[in-house]
Amino acid sequence: MDNFDRKQCPQCSEQIRLTAKKCPFCMAPQIKKRWFQNPQFIGFLPLVLFLAYTFFTFPRVLDRAEYRFTDYMQKVTVTSSEMRIETIGETQTRTATIIGTVRNDSEITWEAPQYEARFYDKTGKLIDTSTERTLHVALAPHKEQAFRIQTSASRPSTDYATLKVQVRNAEDADRNFR
Repeated sequence: MDNFDRKQCPQCSEQIRLTAKKCPFCMAPQIKKRWFQNPQFIGFLPLVLFLAYTFFTFPRVLDRAEYRFTDYMQKVTVTSSEMRIETIGETQTRTATIIGTVRNDSEITWEAPQYEARFYDKTGKLIDTSTERTLHVALAPHKEQAFRIQTSASRPSTDYATLKVQVRNAEDADRNFR
């Protein structure tokens, strides 16, 4: 007997005609495999998704502007700053605390700004310096916000007369989203 024109019912396992829409024995509908149920398609699907993702994201990567902080450094300025030198504890550790405000006049949100504080004596001579990066801080465009730096002081508090604070570096906050 030729079984080329017959198939097995997936429900009751009886031999039925290849073209049957319902099994005559158990009345189960005989559904044809859809194109997306094909095992070859399932293996091919990740490749199709990867190619689609690459197609839609690659042009944006090429067009993305690289914002370097050095090009915008003049637009991010420290508008005010004050220092306080304290001697703490039995070990007589000297700590310099600097508070102030910074203004970002650029169109870019900068994150993790790195502040540089330069300390001068009464004659205007540079006597100490400190840099500190403030992680998890973003400088919003056209806004002024406060900052605080705390560092060790290597000299007695009477040696520190003035200071100058600058933002030396920062990262483009939107670099991963363009």
